[in-house]
Amino acid sequence: MSLIEPDKFRVNIKRYSGGSYAANSNLPIIGLITIVFSFWIFLTIDMYVFSKLGIILSVIIALKFLDVLGRSIPMKELIVLLMLLQLIVTPVISYNYFGDESYYLMEVAENIYVDFVLLGIIAFIVGIYLKISPIQMDFNNLFDQINENKNKNGKIGITLILIGFASYFILPFVPPVFQFFVLLLSYVRFIGFFYLLFSNNKGKFIWLIIVFGSFAYSIIGEGLFINLFIWSLFLFIILSLQFRLTYIAKLALFIGGFFMIFFMQTFKDDYRKVIWGQAGQKEYAKPFQKGEKTKQNIFLDMAADRVTSEEDIYEYSNFNKFIARLNQGWILTNVLNHVPMKEPFTGGSMLLEDITASLLPRFLNPSKRTSGGDYGREKFMRFTGRYLQEGTRMTIGTFGDAYVNFGPGGGIAFMFAFGLALNLLLKYIYSLSLKRFPTLVLWLPFLFLYAMRAGNEFLMIFNYTLKSSLVVFLIFLVYKQYFVKQRAA
Repeated sequence: MSLIEPDKFRVNIKRYSGGSYAANSNLPIIGLITIVFSFWIFLTIDMYVFSKLGIILSVIIALKFLDVLGRSIPMKELIVLLMLLQLIVTPVISYNYFGDESYYLMEVAENIYVDFVLLGIIAFIVGIYLKISPIQMDFNNLFDQINENKNKNGKIGITLILIGFASYFILPFVPPVFQFFVLLLSYVRFIGFFYLLFSNNKGKFIWLIIVFGSFAYSIIGEGLFINLFIWSLFLFIILSLQFRLTYIAKLALFIGGFFMIFFMQTFKDDYRKVIWGQAGQKEYAKPFQKGEKTKQNIFLDMAADRVTSEEDIYEYSNFNKFIARLNQGWILTNVLNHVPMKEPFTGGSMLLEDITASLLPRFLNPSKRTSGGDYGREKFMRFTGRYLQEGTRMTIGTFGDAYVNFGPGGGIAFMFAFGLALNLLLKYIYSLSLKRFPTLVLWLPFLFLYAMRAGNEFLMIFNYTLKSSLVVFLIFLVYKQYFVKQRAA
């Protein structure tokens, strides 16, 4: 069945009734859009040729992501798309549109940066898409199996939501050594709702408000929105598995979500200054300081004022800040500018130390480094030459790790290996899903939460993936009878 019906260019929402996941009829549309866009960018835009190729590749992956959306969980496409967005698209915009006026300056020439990153991403794509197993992933059959156990899915969903909320509420009282583990358990409330979507629970959309509404409320209060954006994107992906949207509808919703993020970025800094006690706008700060308004009230007031303001939302400075927030390439240019001129390559020793630190439990290695935190800050300053104030956290990202460990050529080879490792992990999860635990695929957002962020360094990704896998293993071990595949009578 086509996901785009010529006579129905409207949102066509229907419950999944079987047999629709395997459809794939949007390739002609993807090809046409790619050809038209390629001609346009090569004939009308003046920029470095590899930058043009990177932009075209980004459009292809974005269209492929939307094509797969609703028929599977497009984890590979999502990881590659975010990598291209943060390391190719926004850096190229900074180079060609903002130049020396960029919010964060690019410290090396465009060709030096783009050559390394584009080749690294292509190597990563080869690794993550390489066919390494004869097993064909039959999502049509897999989601049929998931939908056959609606009653069980409902019970699992409620249980996971309760575990998640209990973990969230006790998190502040847990000893530091166990906090990350409990934090991971708090995330399972989102997976619990995903289970409810494949259940016969009549109150599932009430649970949607409880789970995601409470999460949005707390995130707004903290002023740190990245996790809200990511889990909202995962929600969109899982919802697409149960409701069929036309390709045009998916494209419209995707673009709409992108503009929503842009809108929030236009006043996010001012909002943070108010709620974090910095020099914020007085008209908002005074009622907040007096306790007359909550953080969430201030957020809504700022959003409403931004909508009705005479100031152009799409003005140059807002666009500049938005691109800067997405652009992880400026950090990498500092690394390329600093290593090896002022700091030598590590020859892989640092990567080996990172892997060892993740594999050894803290009780066996009390002095082991912690992903992110002070170690990430020290690492950032060492390989960029830039000073970070105490409490400020930035990382050099996976590409930075690849470069400082192995140099340009070795870094590209490392990105291939990294993509291949994720490919193997995905294949293993798919294999387990088909053979024993069909709903294991619903845990992909939980398992790949850090791997999909281009700005995360390798230690953060490796450490998170190990610990999140352990959490999933323990949950499936304790509740095995609820997750195991039903044997045919």
